[in-house]
Amino acid sequence: MAIMEWLMNDQASTINHQIMILYSSNQHYAPGTDMIHFIRNARTAPAGTTPLLRNIQSPGNLGTGQSAFLRITGTPERTWQATGLITCAALVILSTGAIPQAFVYHAPSGVLNIPFPQIFTTLGDPTGASLYAVYAHLHNSDPGYRQAVSQLENAGIRTNRVVEIENLPSGSFGINSAREIG
Repeated sequence: MAIMEWLMNDQASTINHQIMILYSSNQHYAPGTDMIHFIRNARTAPAGTTPLLRNIQSPGNLGTGQSAFLRITGTPERTWQATGLITCAALVILSTGAIPQAFVYHAPSGVLNIPFPQIFTTLGDPTGASLYAVYAHLHNSDPGYRQAVSQLENAGIRTNRVVEIENLPSGSFGINSAREIG
């Protein structure tokens, strides 16, 4: 199915307020995973391989509390990733608007202390309705991580477009300009 068709189906989706998707990593990798494909697949298969960024070019490493925006160009010439995750979490928010871009944040202890309205506006969607998000961490999900994920949903990102990845096999996670995550 073409990505534009997926996007249209997602916009018309009535699954809006179901339970968010918790994805359990099996500690193995799958390279070159598109973020939207990953989220759609996680809806029906909530466990499996962890996305892996391949051919990392111009890496940008984000330390605790740091964030960055990234223009999605369709080629993997730039990467931003939260590194050194121990109790922290990585957040990737993807915009599929007229100028596709992503936001990456290294959440200290998994806490999302960020200005959602300004981020969503910069991403081109002040309401958050057309955004996708992946929140990833090294450990099993717990009430603190789940509370952070609920912030994404409360800020306006549709529940069926938010995935929490637990048990990452490594301490980094991000996105490249080809929309691949890992």
